[in-house]
Amino acid sequence: MRREAQRRLIEALVVDDEAASLRIHGGAVLRAPGFRFAGTAANGVGMFDFLSRTHADLVILDLFMPQMDGLLCLRKLRAEASSVDVVVISSGSRKETIRHCLRMGVFSYLIKPCPLDLLLRTLSSYRRFFETITYAEPGELSQASADRLLEMSSGRHSDPISGANSTSEKTLEGVRSALRLCSMPAAAEEVAEAAGISRATARRYLANLVRLGEVSMEMEYRRAGRPLH
Repeated sequence: MRREAQRRLIEALVVDDEAASLRIHGGAVLRAPGFRFAGTAANGVGMFDFLSRTHADLVILDLFMPQMDGLLCLRKLRAEASSVDVVVISSGSRKETIRHCLRMGVFSYLIKPCPLDLLLRTLSSYRRFFETITYAEPGELSQASADRLLEMSSGRHSDPISGANSTSEKTLEGVRSALRLCSMPAAAEEVAEAAGISRATARRYLANLVRLGEVSMEMEYRRAGRPLH
């Protein structure tokens, strides 16, 4: 019988130039089960100084900060192939900004002022994702397991979808290509077949494209009343 690995607390760093945000977001980390509040930084320079000395699994990151803003932080993290995950909490609500962050692999994007319960749900989603990745049995995943992992990495709740890492970005591009091949309007089942993915995965990525403003979705009801996407 395999002995279960001892689970450690997730180290979370809060990066924001506003004292109130540091206090509120840090307080959420303290309340979230399975997390440890690792510390704070007032900008990207402070964040990278912290990461050079101390480990963090997750950074809760503002975008608009002096010296080094959040977008520069994301670019530098990805250029360094850092394993640190990021949840963005920002007042920036422009579609282009959100899309840019999603493409750089943020786990979730929350818009200020962020309700405490939404942040706690996001942290709970991240915890499930982190523990699945960290403590899963070695070996290959089934399609169903891969779908569940992608769902967790998208921080599924009312905030914009995220988690567009290198693997999911390839799938997203595959869905875009499939849409170009399908006659419009196309059902999720048709897109799934063209892209070579499951219908559940196709629906999730199509929902992502809807949120990004690239496609629109309509509901068509069959005789039995079941909606057809």
